[in-house]
Amino acid sequence: MDQDGNGIPDPLEIGKQALEERKQASDEASKQIELNNKRREAEMKRDIENKKIQLEKDRM
Repeated sequence: MDQDGNGIPDPLEIGKQALEERKQASDEASKQIELNNKRREAEMKRDIENKKIQLEKDRM
């Protein structure tokens, strides 16, 4: 992280690395939210199907 080779990280390089780290963290958080939403959707569908089955049983 030293463009001019003086052994000291340049502010631009530090900022670039910080942005890359934030982007990676944001991408990971977005993927986790997406997975959680899919899991909740599957649970809701399963609950609806279970309720339909229970209603059919109750009608008999």
